[in-house]
Amino acid sequence: MTNKVSSFLKTAGHVLTSVGAWPGRVAGWLFLPMLAAVLTVVLGSLLRMHEIIHWNVQLPMLGDSLTLTSLSEMQWHFLTVMVMLGIPYTLTKGRHVHVDVLSSAFPPRLTATVTLVGDLILLLPFAWVVATYAFNFTAFAYKTGELSNNGGLTDRWMIKAFLPMGMGFLMIVSLGRICFALDALIFGTRQKETYNLGGPHE
Repeated sequence: MTNKVSSFLKTAGHVLTSVGAWPGRVAGWLFLPMLAAVLTVVLGSLLRMHEIIHWNVQLPMLGDSLTLTSLSEMQWHFLTVMVMLGIPYTLTKGRHVHVDVLSSAFPPRLTATVTLVGDLILLLPFAWVVATYAFNFTAFAYKTGELSNNGGLTDRWMIKAFLPMGMGFLMIVSLGRICFALDALIFGTRQKETYNLGGPHE
């Protein structure tokens, strides 16, 4: 029975952290189109261009044309997506900010305790509150048809949707970490058998 419960907690932890982390892996590749957008804006500015290409249909976010303004805004949008989806991924790898001077010396059970208490009392409530406000923020942008005031991107609700989405994935990862922490506390699972609960001494 003990082995089954421990196995269930580990499996649940791995599934939850994997689900919460995979968007961050994909989002990391947005660095390439972001770099391309930066270079295009610099080159277009030197050539005194404004509109790069125009089409006769309305495309999501882009509208009916691609301009230097929309490319400039797109850089920040790419960064937003990478950050919001990258936070859960970073947490699963234990590469988030720690007080390393203290946490590196923690024994496995203390690390699991800090993770459990921190995620339950701080991380989950914080992510829930931010996700709730961000969802309303996104819904308002959708209802009002919010777009750039400078001839840039349209449909801003699409990029704002990554705020509650990122918090949602963060909550999923947090639940996975809680499963690992419970396994470590109840069954004494060693730190290296978990999924970077504490990070620096992994």
